[in-house]
Amino acid sequence: MELEQIVDDLNEFYQEDAKEKVNYIFLREDLESLKAIVRGLIHEIPLDEIINSFSPLSSIPRPILTQIAKSKSLDEAISKSAIFEVPISETLLKWRSKHEDQSSSEIELVIEKWYFQRIRELLNDSSQDSELLREFYSIEADIINLNTLLRVVESEDGRSNLRGDFIKYLIDYGSLSISRLVRLSKEKTVEKVARSLFTTKYGKNLRKALDCYQDTSQLSEFENQMHVYMLDWQAKLPKLFPLSIGVPLGYVARKKNEVRNIRWIAKGIDSGFEPLFIRENLQRVE
Repeated sequence: MELEQIVDDLNEFYQEDAKEKVNYIFLREDLESLKAIVRGLIHEIPLDEIINSFSPLSSIPRPILTQIAKSKSLDEAISKSAIFEVPISETLLKWRSKHEDQSSSEIELVIEKWYFQRIRELLNDSSQDSELLREFYSIEADIINLNTLLRVVESEDGRSNLRGDFIKYLIDYGSLSISRLVRLSKEKTVEKVARSLFTTKYGKNLRKALDCYQDTSQLSEFENQMHVYMLDWQAKLPKLFPLSIGVPLGYVARKKNEVRNIRWIAKGIDSGFEPLFIRENLQRVE
């Protein structure tokens, strides 16, 4: 409820161009909700689980998302998205007309690429707000690409299972160049990939992630640390740019992290975890 209120509060506070750019922050949440529907329908997940996975920050009204989720098939869901005029519906209709074999991973990639192309079109000026938003989305693209890269490298037959060249699975928007990512996809181990990126702005976080990965063998350690980088970057924006989009970017990030920590504490207590373990796994803003 607290997260849902953020969207309303920010829309009431900001006006005109500032209000429009603030809503760009939530485009990602819309797509996460749509991807939850795609996964749910393809993998036949119960409706209540799909609905519970909707982002509370999504700007698409929950009743519309719920109606799309009630579809009996992915085809029906795409048709409903067009009826409700969801922005990505035209792209999904074109994709459906050319693909009989509908896998969740492929349509999610279509959604991701559409999203970043739309961001590129929306942020077509040189204002400070647009610069900050471009950096925000650039970090998001790097997180997606790094996840894709590491999954391919870790799997012994990862590259052979790809339908087409590795490059087609990458988002051309991040600060990590496509050519560098393609080159790294030929490495034999996750450790080599991580170490080769220590010289980037993500180096500090990737070092921590690699240490944890060597203990747990979980690729999620890298995604977690990339999100920590994003959180720390956003949290500093209000002080650095007090009269810009940096204020809502930082506020939303801190609020999401606050709710994440409260949920973690509650689940930790419910699961009987030791208090020290719960405290150690809180995400703290530097």
